[in-house]
Parts: sequence; C-alpha cells; structure tokens
Amino acid sequence: NKLVSIISLFGQNESLRFRKFATLAPYRNKGYGAKLMDYVLAYASKEGYRRIWCDARADALRFYDRYDFQKFSEPFFKGEIPYAKIEKWLLH
Repeated sequence: NKLVSIISLFGQNESLRFRKFATLAPYRNKGYGAKLMDYVLAYASKEGYRRIWCDARADALRFYDRYDFQKFSEPFFKGEIPYAKIEKWLLH
C-alpha cells in the first residue's frame, strides 16, 4: 500500500477548487490521476458544487481537456512555469 497520487480540495460557495494534484513520477500515465479526477468530479457533483476549477500547468492542459475543462484566463507564470486558470461547470 503506497500513496501515489494526491489532490487537495477547497470548497467556497458553489465552487470547488483543487490544488496540488500530483502523481509520483514512476506511476504517471498509468491511470491513477484519471481515477482520482473521476472520483473528484463525482464528489463535486454529489456535494452540489456547480463549478470546479484550478490553476493548471500548461504542460498538463491536455489531461484536463479530456474532462472538458475550459481556460478562463490568459497564461500566467508561477516562477518560470506557465499556468492557466481552468474550469468545468457541472450538470446536476
């Protein structure tokens, strides 16, 4: 039993923000992040959140495209790493 993927959730009103979504390097591209995202989306919907969002690294945007997240900001940098704010509106 080993923790290989993690995500932090922060609810505010009808929005759920996630941060620190990461998977250990040897376990990437094996579906762990996808399973965690599936769980988080189901949780957000069940708990009545209407929107889920995050600051996503530019190199991870393809992953979020699979879940129909949309950019809602211009690119910005944290240090030298490019990011964009992304969101997904949830149906109930």
